Order: sequence, then structure tokens, then C-alpha cells
Amino acid sequence: MKAIIVGAGGTSREVLRGLAEHWDITVIDTDEERLEQARRVRDVEIITGDGSSRVTLDLADISDADAVITASNNDAVNLEVCRIALEAGVHQIAAVARDPDRLDEYRRLGVPVFSRARLTARRIEMQVEPRRVTSAAFAEGLAEAIEFKITPDSPVINRPLKDLHSESWLVAAVLRDGSLIVPHGDTTLQTGDLVTVVGAASDYSAIVDLFTSGQARFPLDIGKKVITVPQRLADLEGHVAEAAGFIRASAAESLLVVHEDSSTTSDREHAEEIDAVVDKAADLGRGFEVRTRAVQGAPGRELARVAAEEGAGLIVLPSARRTGRGARTRPSVALSLLRATGIPILLAAGNGPYRRILVPARNTPSGEAAARAAMDLAVFGSAELRAVAVVPPPFLSPPGTAAAAQAAMGRMREDAAVHDVILDEHIIEGNPVRVITAMCAEMDLLVIGVGLNRTPSRSLARYLARRVPVSLLIVPDRQPTRA
Repeated sequence: MKAIIVGAGGTSREVLRGLAEHWDITVIDTDEERLEQARRVRDVEIITGDGSSRVTLDLADISDADAVITASNNDAVNLEVCRIALEAGVHQIAAVARDPDRLDEYRRLGVPVFSRARLTARRIEMQVEPRRVTSAAFAEGLAEAIEFKITPDSPVINRPLKDLHSESWLVAAVLRDGSLIVPHGDTTLQTGDLVTVVGAASDYSAIVDLFTSGQARFPLDIGKKVITVPQRLADLEGHVAEAAGFIRASAAESLLVVHEDSSTTSDREHAEEIDAVVDKAADLGRGFEVRTRAVQGAPGRELARVAAEEGAGLIVLPSARRTGRGARTRPSVALSLLRATGIPILLAAGNGPYRRILVPARNTPSGEAAARAAMDLAVFGSAELRAVAVVPPPFLSPPGTAAAAQAAMGRMREDAAVHDVILDEHIIEGNPVRVITAMCAEMDLLVIGVGLNRTPSRSLARYLARRVPVSLLIVPDRQPTRA
């Protein structure tokens, strides 16, 4: 098969590398040096001359060509080559437009055209936007096939495709855990899915925005309710009030106040205080539902069961910095509850609303979980988000520690851009506990992740819970597996 390529620049040389060996190729250019570069790529015939000249194209035997590709640096030349090739009855014609604004001139000729600027831009987009894996144009540039990786904050996650229906695009394939799924209307997209979307090129931006934008969800992926346990009237202005404020600054939808059944206590004064707490709790619900639930005996002992039954997304307890019964053991109680339920715990120190949020940037599952929660809260509360990656001194850290810190910060930077959050980044060499504790002096909320099955991770959380002067949100790396 015979092909003629007009222009011997970089694009043409890439085409030469990609065409199969059965092609007999002639390359035309006015620059002899570029022609020699093309000949070094593969064995081709070269002609020095004006590719838009019918005489030159006849010399290249255009009447016998199966394909003509024109990729010179001059659109006038390229368009004329296309016209001559059409008149010669060439079956396959393709052009590369130098100026994207002239694409319509090629299309009016009915010639498949590619824009070098657009192709380069797409390659750059693929490099700098990891949520979009790859993209390719087809149908003469009128359609796009785009591949996305579904992230936990994607607005399409857990939604059936029939609810995402569009006249101009469709989900053509889903790769999940190495298995190909041919989707249908009831298929729901999950975190980690590699999704191929086919749609009109004119809707490219809208498709990309839908599949790569971020949606603040915390704590909806775990549950819609915030649960808290007041023991006295003063708690309504303490951690219970902070629990109510958390609902206003997150995707949570309602507050459940768990309390001791006043009819089961013989202490009249205590019973009256319980009833007063229940009566006043309703006043906290401005813009959301407040419910109360009585339990037999000490509410703390029933909290894990109640949280599971109610579909809790967050449990709020007073921090160890607040006075009251059991203050010293609260961090241990909170972590035991976290491990039993897999539900995030907020140890409230009375710092709401959260205007300044601190989160460690860590390249681990628990670090990613904490980063997502902190990002969501920053979105809802329009808060300042500070990320700190603490790297031990080189002689104390294994190889790759600094690179992992950079990767974690890069991931947070990408998420912040998606959510339009300003990220204050810090990579510091030192002791993680000391650095984080010192930074908390300027913050309202610290968000940390904990590995449910990692004792060192829980020990660090317990240590911080006893020392940081701000509210502490502890997020598990996953929910526990229950029999």
C-alpha cells in the first residue's frame, strides 16, 4: 500500500514510527534536513519540493496513493493538498491543522482533521489531571472516548447509570478489580472503577466536569446521623452544641441525643436533670432534625449498639481537655468505640465553628480517609485547610519516606483544586507529634486517620487526644468486617 506524507516535521515522524511495515511511503518537504531526519526513522522515499504543487504530487504518484497525510506547518498548503488528493480519488486522507481556528475549513472538505495544539493540550491534561486517565477523538473529531478513574468524592459514585442519563454521552465500559463490566441502566459506579465514557466532542468539558469534579460527602458514606451523649445540662452548651454545629458544617442531616431513661433511676435530682436535657435538646435543631433516644443504664455502654442501629455517621464525645466524669479515660473509650463500630469519633473541645482545619498528609489508607474528611469539612464550612507532612530525619526514616510525603501532598493539592479549596501546605522535618501539637495552637480542628488493626496508629491517636488543645476528629481507614 502506498502513502504520501506532506511535511517532515515531528508529527510526520511520529506517524512514520506508527505505520505498519507494509506501507510504501513517500515524504515531501521543502527542508532537506527534515527529510533526512524522516529517512532516519525508517526507509522512505523523499522528495524535496512544495507539497501543495500538483507537479510535485504527481511526481510522488498521487494517482496511485492509497493514503495522503498532510502535516506541514502551513494550513494553506495542507488544505490544497487535501483538495488535490480528493480530485485524485485518494481513498484515505488525513490532515493536521496548525491553527485550530481553521478546523472548519478542513471539515467542509470532508477531510478528517486533527489539531496539533488540541492533541498536545490533551496529552498535557492527561499528565496533570490523574482523575482523567486518557482521551481519544474519533468520528472525524466529532466524538470523544474518555477514561476516568472514579474517586471517593465523585458525584457519580453509587448512582445507577439510568440516573445519569444523557442524550449526548454514555458509559460504554467499566473495569472493576480487573474485570470488565458491560454496564446497563442499573449499574452503579464505585470507587476505583475505571470508566470509559463516549460522547459528543462538543460536550467534552461537561463530561469531564461531571466525572472529575468533587462532591463533599462526609460523613454520608458512613451514615447521615450525628450521635452524642449528654450527661448534664452543661453538656448542651459544650460537646452537644458542637455536635449540632458539625451538622451545619457537613453533609450530616440529623442529631440523635442518647440519654439514660429517667424512669429507671432512683435519684430524683438526676432524673429531673435528664428530663431537662431532653426538653432543651430540641432547641438545638435549627435547620435539621433532633431526636432523643432513651436507653437502660449508662448510655455510654449502649452507644455502639445504638450507633449501629441508627446508621450513625459520627459519634461526638467531650474531649479529654474538658472536665467531667471519666475525662482521663475518654481517649481510650473513644478508640475502643471507633474500633468496635468503624464510625468516626469527634472529641469536642468547644472549638466550633471550624475556621482553621489541620490534617496530616500521609500516603496511607488512614491518611487518605482523614484527608477526604478534612477536605469535605473545609468545603462545607469555607474553612482554611492546612496540610502538614512530617518527615523524620533521614537517618531515622526508611528510603522513600520523603517521596511518599510529596506524593501525599500532591494528592491533597489535586483534591483541593477540584473542590476549590485553598490549601496551606507544609512539609517539615521533625517529630510528628511535636510538629502537629505545636500547629494545633493556631487551629480549631485536627483531623487524623487511624488504622483499625494497627496498634501504633491507635496509640498515636490516644496520645494526641490527651494533648492537643483543639477538637479532634478521628477517622478510621475503613469500617470493620462484621460476622
